[in-house]
Amino acid sequence: MKQIIMDIETTGLEPIKDDDRILAIGMVKDGDTHILIDMDEAAILYGFWDMVDDYDQLVGFNIQEFDIRFIVLRSIKHNIPLKKFLIMDLRKVLACGTWHRAASGTLDDFCSVFGIENKDKSNGLEMAVFGHEWLSGDEDAKRAKAKIMGHLSWCLKKTKRLKERIEEVGLIK
Repeated sequence: MKQIIMDIETTGLEPIKDDDRILAIGMVKDGDTHILIDMDEAAILYGFWDMVDDYDQLVGFNIQEFDIRFIVLRSIKHNIPLKKFLIMDLRKVLACGTWHRAASGTLDDFCSVFGIENKDKSNGLEMAVFGHEWLSGDEDAKRAKAKIMGHLSWCLKKTKRLKERIEEVGLIK
């Protein structure tokens, strides 16, 4: 089964609000990291659907509750055709068949449990602030875009390593 590790950064938490949009989508595809970032949200989404076209499964942390929902609803808003795929949400895998409060930890929380290094201490809420700076085009726009890309790159590395560790302990094959 061909898999892509993925994560997104957004300006907010509600994909149905016009002000809450996708800033970037990051993917690890065939071992290479790709970050789609553009002022035009539709361009990011078209790029995403093109990149996942030949893949069977999207893998990420909390992607079922957040990332996929955001991508699907924003694609519908922009009249972008959707494609079918399977999802492996590592947060749900770690819930071991139940949705227990213990499974509500962050990616960083679970990386800590598995001994995975975390050099990036920023979070998605900070990325939303950087996103607004970048989209405004002010003097800090380049720095804000670099922060978003750097954070997303680290999240992809952590997600990939978490998936590997979950495989090592036998929760998934």
